[in-house]
Amino acid sequence: MTVSVFVPITSVIGSGDVDLAKHLFMAPVSMDLMLVLFVSDMLQHRLWLAGEAEVTK
Repeated sequence: MTVSVFVPITSVIGSGDVDLAKHLFMAPVSMDLMLVLFVSDMLQHRLWLAGEAEVTK
């Protein structure tokens, strides 16, 4: 999540506003991938049960 904060700052400092869209492309893509991962873990009930499975063994 810190990528969405630090990528715009470092890209503006590094190269100004030239090709800003090119530098910021991976920030929303990584946020979308994290959302997909979170939703799939919630639907499969694996997000919070991973620690409980180790305890019951």
